[in-house]
Amino acid sequence: MIQRDSYQRRGWRDSWPGSWRLRALLLGLCGWLTSTQPCQAESPRILLVSDPSTPEELEQSARSILSGAFDLADTSSYLAAARAQHLAPTSAAALTRLAPKVRARLLVALEPARGKLQVTVRDGSSGQVISESSLVARGRHPKLSGRAKHKLTASVRRALARAGDGASGRGREPAESDDDDDDDELGDQPAASTKSAAATTASAGARRPTWSQPATPRQPVAQPSAASADAADPADPADPQGEAEADEPVADEGPESGSSSAPEAFAVRASVGGGGGARTAVVPTREGGRDVDSGFSLPAIELGLNIRYMVGSHWLLSGDLQFRTFFGLQAPGQLPDGSLTQTSVSSRSFVAGFAPGYRFGGPESADLRVLVGWAFRMLQSADVGQAGASIHAAVLRPELRLPFADGVVTLRLAPELLVIVGVAATLPRNVPALARAGVGVGGEVALDVRLGGPIYLGAAFRESHGMVASDWITGFADVERYAVGRITVQL
Repeated sequence: MIQRDSYQRRGWRDSWPGSWRLRALLLGLCGWLTSTQPCQAESPRILLVSDPSTPEELEQSARSILSGAFDLADTSSYLAAARAQHLAPTSAAALTRLAPKVRARLLVALEPARGKLQVTVRDGSSGQVISESSLVARGRHPKLSGRAKHKLTASVRRALARAGDGASGRGREPAESDDDDDDDELGDQPAASTKSAAATTASAGARRPTWSQPATPRQPVAQPSAASADAADPADPADPQGEAEADEPVADEGPESGSSSAPEAFAVRASVGGGGGARTAVVPTREGGRDVDSGFSLPAIELGLNIRYMVGSHWLLSGDLQFRTFFGLQAPGQLPDGSLTQTSVSSRSFVAGFAPGYRFGGPESADLRVLVGWAFRMLQSADVGQAGASIHAAVLRPELRLPFADGVVTLRLAPELLVIVGVAATLPRNVPALARAGVGVGGEVALDVRLGGPIYLGAAFRESHGMVASDWITGFADVERYAVGRITVQL
């Protein structure tokens, strides 16, 4: 009997250490599950939109960063609604009227601004601005640095806290985070919870429980508040002004404030101008040629229309229409008896074409366009006994646009090449004996100044010479010169 009791006591002692380890393991597992509970909450829904002029590399990088920590809403319906109402997707009008229908927690708008990426975070239900920040993105193919990625995600998390959302994402950093993100507070929450679970397990092991002293139950881990989240995020050392200033709440911009400042993918400009010019045509004859020369005359009228569409962040496609004419144009003429007289003449000049182009940077940077189109010029006398001429030509005109002072002043340089494929030179009792084709050279220089909003004031000078060979001594020539001032309105 004594031996049996001794065996039972020895068996109880041998079994107790295993029971203690099992209890400590279960207690640590419960603590870990409790600490990771906030991470299982549903991620906040965010609508991410970008201006059409935003480089594609930056947009994709920002989308990849935010999709790793938040639930991004589909933008197709929002973009379709914005296009239907002719609104820029990042304009205040679209974000306050249309974006709340998406039912996202936050609205994040991306816009390029002088080598930086401007990030505006708005409330998803009202569209009002919560915070604004700038991310450095320089280079020919701009990318977000590790610090900029950290700053982007941190600003969205703080905006969620200010909007009253207790959840702060999935509690994990995006895969693209660089080494600069080691101090990101986004990873602090799960790390703190893990440390709490480990500490609880260690304390349970240190306190060996007895039958009279049960194990102390684990206390729930307190989650960081919005104030602690703000305090945990230090100012970015790369930003001398600090992030606190950049992310302060700002007043609402109003429904139309963003529509004029944000460049749109589709733009239409109409211009009207007036000035003076000269038109000359030389019709070859056996004796040497007969010309019609108006000299410098007033007034010359110019009408123009330009349509531009941004295919991507750099490539563009534009269409141009230009029409020029004179009112009350006169030229000296010769009567059959050899005496001189003044004859009324009419002049028309028309150019139309498409111009693919490439923009070398952001919205206010230089671009190069190459217009390929058709030109028609005509100079006809009211007296059927006088000489007249008209030409049809293919046009090739590269145009370099150089903006200065953030686009306030723009210089345009456009040399021109004409391939004349049709010419008509009329003169009674004369055979011009012209070749079937000819060439022409010319160019235009213009200076535009933005007065404010969509209105531009400019001046331009244009000169073009067309030439076609003839069997006679003198060949055919057609010359036009214009010096005009113009007003341009962006519709």
